[in-house]
Parts: sequence; C-alpha cells; structure tokens
Amino acid sequence: MAKLTLLTIPIGNLGDITSRVSDALKGGGSFLVEDTRSFFHLMNALDIETTNCKVDSFHDQSDNKKIGKIISRLNNGEDLFLLSEAGSPVVSDPAYPLVVLAIENGHKIESYSGISAVINALELSGLPPCPFHFHGFSPREKGKQVELFNSIEQISGTHIFYESPHRIIKFSANMAKYFPDSKIVIVRELTKKFEAVYRFYGSEFNNIKNDIITKGEFVILVNIDSKVKSSGLNISKIQENARRYLEKGGGTKQLSKILSELAGLKTSEVYDILNRKLKE
Repeated sequence: MAKLTLLTIPIGNLGDITSRVSDALKGGGSFLVEDTRSFFHLMNALDIETTNCKVDSFHDQSDNKKIGKIISRLNNGEDLFLLSEAGSPVVSDPAYPLVVLAIENGHKIESYSGISAVINALELSGLPPCPFHFHGFSPREKGKQVELFNSIEQISGTHIFYESPHRIIKFSANMAKYFPDSKIVIVRELTKKFEAVYRFYGSEFNNIKNDIITKGEFVILVNIDSKVKSSGLNISKIQENARRYLEKGGGTKQLSKILSELAGLKTSEVYDILNRKLKE
C-alpha cells in the first residue's frame, strides 16, 4: 500500500526545519499543500528546486470529493506528502479527516515532526505543563466562549487556544473576566523577530491590554485550578475581611492557613491571592 507522510514545517524561523523534512522536500514527489503559493515561497526560501515536485492543494475547504480523489491516488500506489502553511498539518489544520480515511483504507502514515506552536507556547508560558489541554481556535461568539469557559472551569490544568489578531483582545478580555484569579499568558509571533510574551492574572488584563500589539499569530494559555471555582471561594469577601483582620494585628501567613483549610486550597495559593488582592 502507498504511504501518506505528514511534514511539519517551521512556524516562523526557517532554522527550525528538521533534516528529515528538508530531505523530503529536496527529494521531490507528490505534495498536498494548504496553499500552493506559500509552498513555492517556502521552497524558494530554502533554495530547493521544485522541478520534480507534483503539487496539489488540500485545505479546510476541500470537500469529500477531493478527499476521495486523494484516497484513490493512494489506492493506486502513489506516495504522498502532506503539509500545511506552518507547523503540523494535523494540529488545527486540515489533515485529520484525510489521515483517518487513509488509515481506514490500510495505508501507512508517517510523521516527520518539527516545531509546534502549542508546545513552544507552553514552554515559554511558565505555566504548569501537566496536564495541558489544547482547544484549537476559540469560538467567535461571546455566548459560545462563555459556554466554553463553563465547560473547562472544572478541568484543572493549562488550557491552550489559538487566536487571530482581530479577536485576541476581545477573547482575552472575556477569559480574564471569567477567570480573574487565574494566570493567563498571551504569546505573539512565536519564533519570529517580534516574538512577545505577556504574562498576567485575569484581574490584571486591563493594565496590560494596551501593550499587546494586535498583529501576527497568537496563542493564549490559561491555568485553571478547579478547586478555586468548586470551593465557592469569594475573592472580594476575602479581600474585605482580610483587611479587617490585618488591621486588628493579624498576620497574612496565619490568615492564609485558616482560609486554605476552609477553601481546600494550598496555603501558598491563598497567600499568593491575598498578597495580590491586598495590593489592589
């Protein structure tokens, strides 16, 4: 049976291309690409000759008829390479339905992996890496976003989303409002010249939103501790009563210990929340 090989290409810096992917591109053959112009631009940038390349498009708008034709090519013994404009052709890109059908038809799947925006952003974020949950692109409608936040608020871990420059501020604002006491990180233009990382708590978003340049590609991460929501911990009431307690000579460490037992949280977590809130 024929083979479908997935090629992961750089998300920005061409120096991130692996030798396996480079050799595959140099070897020629049949390529399925998300955007033919981007493919030839990549090959030109890598100084790779395209004379021996047979190139066809395959993207999110490709219908079942197009997928059927590709499967027929595999069934006829033609090996194919599949790549998107950047990164993995499976992660938030169009390869998944084709890969599933190719497997069902008995074809071999190979993956020449490379850099991933999901992992790169997670490494830069400073947020806990395990567990993490990748959601792809966020919903566009605010109502759908709220539904999403409702669905993940009880799932502890770092949640990762892709977002466009046109929606990053609104989506971040909605997330920050819903998770005011969670750590949020926005990563812009990964591996590129103007790469930037913005780290803040949800309650601090209004203080940093004007610093975010809304150009390029974005990854947004939020770390959720489900115990904070499920405990019923009311931060505003803690803030008010904590000030009263401290004004009467109480200590922050002792207060944190008492509240942590009531809320079912670590003392250090409550201590961190108190220190931030009392500074506001």
